[in-house]
This record gives sequence, structure tokens and C-alpha cells, in this order.
Amino acid sequence: MNKTNNELFSKTMKGLSTAAQSLKLSKYVSTALIADIAESKFVENFLICIDDLERKEDSLTVSSILGYITTLTEEKGCKILLIYNDQNLEEEASKQLNEYREKVVDLEFTYQPSIEQNLSIVWKDGAPYTVRIVFEILGLNNIRIMKRVQWTLNYFKETVKEYSNLHHSFEKSAVILAILYHAYSRDFEIHEALDWNYMAALLPNSENGENNDERDKERFSVIEQLQYLPNKEDRLIVDYLVNGFVDLDAEKMFLAHENEQRRLKDVNAELQEIWGRYNLNFVTSQEDFTKTLFEFTRENLDNLWLADIVQSITFIRTIDDKYQGLDELLEKSIDQYVEKLDPFESLDSHLEYQLQKHPDVLEILREKIYQKAPDYSMTELFEKVAGSSVWNLSDLAYFRRFSEDDYFDWMTTETSVKVIHLVATFLDRFSKNCGDDQKVIETFLKALEKIKQKDNLNKIRIEKLIERK
Repeated sequence: MNKTNNELFSKTMKGLSTAAQSLKLSKYVSTALIADIAESKFVENFLICIDDLERKEDSLTVSSILGYITTLTEEKGCKILLIYNDQNLEEEASKQLNEYREKVVDLEFTYQPSIEQNLSIVWKDGAPYTVRIVFEILGLNNIRIMKRVQWTLNYFKETVKEYSNLHHSFEKSAVILAILYHAYSRDFEIHEALDWNYMAALLPNSENGENNDERDKERFSVIEQLQYLPNKEDRLIVDYLVNGFVDLDAEKMFLAHENEQRRLKDVNAELQEIWGRYNLNFVTSQEDFTKTLFEFTRENLDNLWLADIVQSITFIRTIDDKYQGLDELLEKSIDQYVEKLDPFESLDSHLEYQLQKHPDVLEILREKIYQKAPDYSMTELFEKVAGSSVWNLSDLAYFRRFSEDDYFDWMTTETSVKVIHLVATFLDRFSKNCGDDQKVIETFLKALEKIKQKDNLNKIRIEKLIERK
């Protein structure tokens, strides 16, 4: 580079520096300062690009900017490239632009690619189906937002692909939440999207409905438009959007659990679809229905709720009492349920309620659970049924092996636990609701009466602290 070129380069860079410093328009609070820029002797014969006109500061009017452009072109010999999104211009700004456009603008070029064209720029090999659908629903054609959606998907891609049952819904949530965060942040905080239930908002007297004014419904209208309902794992997406990082290794156990829950949910949905062939129309024959229901139940014993298995087997037996393999399937399902229980775990109360219409199955289930339980001490048993908030009426079966003397000896010698409190709670819970184990309560009360007869102190203890007379 010779001396002349050096001087020209130096002058040019100095002029560019001065111009760049002058063009920090967002800091100007007076249009008078714009004139100072135009009068600068360094800003001559430049190609100047003014981008994002729609994002100008409120202190600058479009008319003043156009006047500034006129000065630069007519007096300084500059060429100006004005770039803006006409759809995002405020009403007053658009009005001023239309008023002066013919006087200032020599040539207009509208760049208006389709959503599909912009998506193809970001995703060279084609945008995922979910991405295309969401952008088309919203009519959103902002390539910056598309790029940020791509970054979000790429961030989770390797991790989420390990959880096949979550993959599709997680991808959809990532697309939606990234768009909400980057394109609708003026309407609501992204965390609010996880709390807003658009379906509840449509119902009268609902938590999200009647108590929310119309402004809230309008703010969250995009969520209703997308029919977005949050999943538990969506909090990871929000954490990434807000913080730029998520410790995915620490979340693997959580994701594995949610993946399993989603798998079971899908199995249940398939079962409901089979039942639909019975209760929705007359098309499916008895043979096809019973065969499909039986085979699906047999193949999914590990995945179905025991009550659903019992219901299916009972129904098949009702319409075809000679159907082969039902007893074996029922026994296997009960054995698998009991096998999964901890050695001292009680029958689930919700399951017990659901099986009330099947007393024979309920009795078999209770007996198998009882047989599985090890010979725990009386202290361990009382702590289980009276020392915690988790208990079941069927727990009384564990006390069948104890005699009156066993109860008496335990109550009069045990010092490691609060015996009086446990006894009082035990009687509160079971004395009036003992079911088939009335004999257990009768035997226990005899032991308590025996202690009562020992002396006046024990009599007062029992009357005041246990019987609460």
C-alpha cells in the first residue's frame, strides 16, 4: 500500500469512525443534533445503511430521519439504504413515511419471502414438521426467531433422543416456548406460560377463567392459538431460554421417570382405543373384540393398572365364559402386582376401592400380600399402622398371629416407642373399621382390659389417654 493509498485509507477510517460515533441515534433526545451529523465534513460520498427503522427511539420521528436522509443525499452526495419492516411500524411512523416517501425514496424493493423460504434458509435439509406447523399457525416469518428456535432444538437434541416417549412432545414444547420467549416477551414472562392453562380459562368459574380479566385472556391468546399445555419437563426448556444453560446430566433421572410415565400413558390410551370398539359402535364383532382385548392385556401386564386388567378379564368372561387362559392371566397379574410391592407395603387404597366390585379378586390379593409380609415384631407393626400417616384397613391382617398374652406382654414391657400414643392411634383407626378382622380388635381390647385391672394408675392411663373419657 503506497503513501497516497495510506492517506486515503486513514482519512476514510477516520471519517467512518466519526460517522459511526455520530450515528448512535438512540442516545439523541433532540432532532437538532441530527443536523450536526449532516453538517460533518467527514460524512461525504458514503454508502450509509439505516436498519431497523421500526425500532427507533420514541424521541426520533420518522419525518426528522427522512429530513436527515435528504440532507445527506443532496448535500453530501451519500447513498442511503433504508431497511425496515413495514408491518411493525407504529401508526404515526407509517403515516409520516407514506407522506414523505415519494420525495425521499428513489427506489423501493420489497423483500417478502414466504415462511417456507425462510425456514429453508435456517434448516438447509428441511425444517422439522413441528417447526413448520407452528410458524404457519402464527403466520410468523421472522428469520431471527427461526434461528433461535433452531438453537434451542439443537441444545436438547442429543439428550432428548434417548427418551423416545418424550421426544415428540418435548420438541413441540421447545419450538413453542422459544417462540413465546423471543417473539412475545412484551406480552408476558415466559414462566407465566407454564402456569397458564388455556383450557381452564375457557371454562366458567375456573381458576384461570372467571377470575382473570379480559386483558389476561388477550395476553395469552397465542397460547390458546397454539393449544399449548405444559408438561413437567418443559421447565428445562424455560431454564435454558432464560439462563442459556441447563445441567442435563443432573436431570437424567427426572427425564427417565417422565419418559416412563409417558410410555404408560400411551399404553393406557391404546387400551381406551380398544374399549372404544365396544362402546362407540356396532362394527367390531365379539370374536375380534375379545381376542384383541385379551392379547393386548396379556402383552401389557407389566404396563397396565391391575384394576384395568381385572376389568378386562371380567368383561371377557361375561360375554364368553369359556374363553381360555383368563384364570391364568388373572393369577399372573396379581402375582406381578404383589411382587412389585415392598415386603411391608400395604394394598393401595385407590386400587382397593376400584376392586370393591370384585371381592373374590380382592380377597386373593389381600391374602397374597399378607403371605408376603415377613414376621415383623409387634413394635414394627404398630409403628407402621399407627406411627405414620400411611395406613390401610387391610393392615390388620398382619396382627392375626398375635394372642392376648402377646399384646399384654408387649404393652407392659416395651419402652423404645411411645406405646400409649401408638395404642390410642391404633384404636382410633381400626376399632370401628376393622372389617373382616374384628377378632384382632377383640383380642387386643381384652389385653388392654387386663392391664386396666392391674391397678388404678393403669386404669386412669387407659381411660384418660387411650379411651379419652
